[in-house]
Amino acid sequence: SSDLEKKKLQSAMRTLLPMGILTGIIITSNHRNWRHMIEMRTSIHAEAEIREVFRAIALDLSLNFDHIYQDMTFNDDGSVTFENSKI
Repeated sequence: SSDLEKKKLQSAMRTLLPMGILTGIIITSNHRNWRHMIEMRTSIHAEAEIREVFRAIALDLSLNFDHIYQDMTFNDDGSVTFENSKI
């Protein structure tokens, strides 16, 4: 689809242009919101860089809070889903 091609081109341009520099941030949130953000930002419709970041966040949270993220699945397409969307 043309929207998917446009997103891929925009993502590539952000990486190549001077504005594509490393940025550090601190984020706090509750686990319900983290689960929602992980599912949304690892979707195949999200930007490639954001997908990588949130997949890493998902892995970190699953290692540190395994009882809260035990229903999380890392899918072959790069997305992360939850058996129970509402907790």
